[in-house]
Amino acid sequence: MKAIYEGVKAGDIELGRKLLLEVAKKLENEVEAIIAGCTEVSVALKPEDLSVPLVDPMDILAEKAVKLALGL
Repeated sequence: MKAIYEGVKAGDIELGRKLLLEVAKKLENEVEAIIAGCTEVSVALKPEDLSVPLVDPMDILAEKAVKLALGL
């Protein structure tokens, strides 16, 4: 929560990134993927930061919306 509220939302992206990376690095050895379940997470973390996939639900929703709009 500190990474989100005192970091990203407060405009201190570097603090948010540092704190989220600490947590993500601890998790990546235990999980198959990390879900960026809050929009602030995908602002601070990028897929190339991790050795496991970083799943951004907003990307999935955007892709689905485009497919629906195009009738695909």
